[in-house]
Amino acid sequence: MIEKLVANARAIISYQVGLPLGCQRMRSLIYWLKPYEDLEFPVFDRYTNETRDLPTTSERLHCSRDALRRYDTRLVAINLEYREEVLDTCFDIIERFADRTESEINRR
Repeated sequence: MIEKLVANARAIISYQVGLPLGCQRMRSLIYWLKPYEDLEFPVFDRYTNETRDLPTTSERLHCSRDALRRYDTRLVAINLEYREEVLDTCFDIIERFADRTESEINRR
């Protein structure tokens, strides 16, 4: 499961996934890993709480163009506010866990 945390951190940094989906995934992974690992990465909770009332995934397909423009004005501001901290945290995750996941893969 740690390898998924590292993979998601890499996906966020490389923009393979956007901040909304990447942060949601990270929160879920951290939730499942918390009983086994000391994981304190509150930026993902804060970001998700800020975007909770905005359509950020496939629910956007049900919004009008005008509604998306209004939502995106808020979303862009939130992304700008959290982007650096999210990316720094993703780099911290990679630095902390990448070697461990690669050594586990090599043992298989």
